[in-house]
Amino acid sequence: RCEYRFGNQSACDASVECTWNNFTGQCTKKCDIVFEEDVCNAGASCEWLNETCIDSCLVEYSSDLEECVAATPRCQVNQVAGNCMKACNRMTTSLECNANDDVCEWSTTTETCNTQCKFAGTTPGECANITGCYWDATETECRKDCSSIQDTLECNSAVDCVLSNDICIKGCNAMNTSECFNSDRCFWNYDNTVENDLGCAEKCGIKYTSEASCSGDEL
Repeated sequence: RCEYRFGNQSACDASVECTWNNFTGQCTKKCDIVFEEDVCNAGASCEWLNETCIDSCLVEYSSDLEECVAATPRCQVNQVAGNCMKACNRMTTSLECNANDDVCEWSTTTETCNTQCKFAGTTPGECANITGCYWDATETECRKDCSSIQDTLECNSAVDCVLSNDICIKGCNAMNTSECFNSDRCFWNYDNTVENDLGCAEKCGIKYTSEASCSGDEL
């Protein structure tokens, strides 16, 4: 194997079968002489596309992220790692998707891999066109819609979501005036003497289940 035969770039590049991978700092087998799909996809250097083994997005474009952007929809920039990667929506298994969970996430409902909302949409317009995402104007960030979250822990950790009857829904604190008035769980707080409590809040009858906890709330 190339990685064991050659330990430096000059010796590696002199071989007809091998090439130096600048990203990993290792000698690897040239993709264009690999003819089996499973062998091609076994590492990070190559990928199988249109019945041919080619250099992966990581290898081909990580030195020039502008070229990576131009290679959409095949590739996308990994904004966490700062390199080029295979586009999330081209990953066909949960194993591959979860291996890139810094940017991608696997939907158990559709069994597809998608780019996380905060990376998929950087403007309100982009975010609005992405299924399962919404634009948080306060944080100026595209976020995952609460109704798209199926995992209890993920719902509880999402700042705008709450778990109600085992369903993840938008919390009252994240609702605008119209949403708040139309919700049977929330009410709009007009008490401008309590500055931190202005806005939409959960109804006391839902928020509290005991007299002691209820009595301690100024609202």
